[in-house]
Amino acid sequence: MSMLAFLGFALKVVAPSFGQVLFGIGLRRFGVLNETRVQQLSRIMFVTGMPVVMFMSAAGTDLDGVLESRYLAAGVVATLINTLMAVAYARWRGFSLPDSGVFAQGAYRSNMGFIGIALCANAYGAQGLQLAALPLAVWTTLYNIIAVWLLNQTHGRSVSAAALIRGMLTNPLIVSISIGLLVSALGIRLPAWLVQSGRVFTLIFLPCVLVLVGAAISLQALRGASVETVESCSWKLFLTPLIAVLIALLMDVQGIELAVLFLMLASPTATSSFIMVAGVGGNVAMAANIVVLTTLGSGLSITLGLFLLQLLGLV
Repeated sequence: MSMLAFLGFALKVVAPSFGQVLFGIGLRRFGVLNETRVQQLSRIMFVTGMPVVMFMSAAGTDLDGVLESRYLAAGVVATLINTLMAVAYARWRGFSLPDSGVFAQGAYRSNMGFIGIALCANAYGAQGLQLAALPLAVWTTLYNIIAVWLLNQTHGRSVSAAALIRGMLTNPLIVSISIGLLVSALGIRLPAWLVQSGRVFTLIFLPCVLVLVGAAISLQALRGASVETVESCSWKLFLTPLIAVLIALLMDVQGIELAVLFLMLASPTATSSFIMVAGVGGNVAMAANIVVLTTLGSGLSITLGLFLLQLLGLV
């Protein structure tokens, strides 16, 4: 394939998703959607539509193939190493202890549930969604555990283990993926009409979610972004994907599995990172700015990364 073909594939994966995000920003800018309505719609989609998408994907997952593959473990190893490196860097740079925690969370935590999943669907359709389902559950759980530990250590606040476990057990995405994986493990075959309905629903639903992601962005919050914010965003956009890919290659992960790992972990910082920082009384302005800037910048960084992976013959 030529370089133009590689670039064309990368744009095919990234442009639709981030075009929808930009459309959402425009709707917010012109008053079609306001903050209250976006929060309401996002909540509805998170507890209803997204679980349907994830259940259908998980139910069609080849568990034997996924569990035998190294990309699930590679994502765990890469996340742990990335987090420790980000914390060490923030302390070396002399950032305050609370801001070091916000920096590190912004650097490692990805919006896999909305943007990552959409990118995998754009790239590989139903196969991409199936390969992303189990990692989404495992890595999201890991993200939450790391975030609680990290923010407790840097903000002097305590979140009980019981509260953490309760939060994960009631997370609609984790619950729906778990049920879907159980269906797969038991060998239950879903009716053809249900599978087809799920595919149609996914095609309609994911763009709506991305529009809401864009509409949730407040560009006014970007005024006076700190050095810590800019460096955390740079880490998330460029170093996090690089670390993930290097770890994956060392663990002999290539092809579509490497691409799914890259798309999931290269996604911008998740909004949930802002919520957790607010919960411990941290630097919410910095956390919000990281979410906004990485969301705006990840369209370019993911396109570039996917192009390079193809150019090197790795995906």
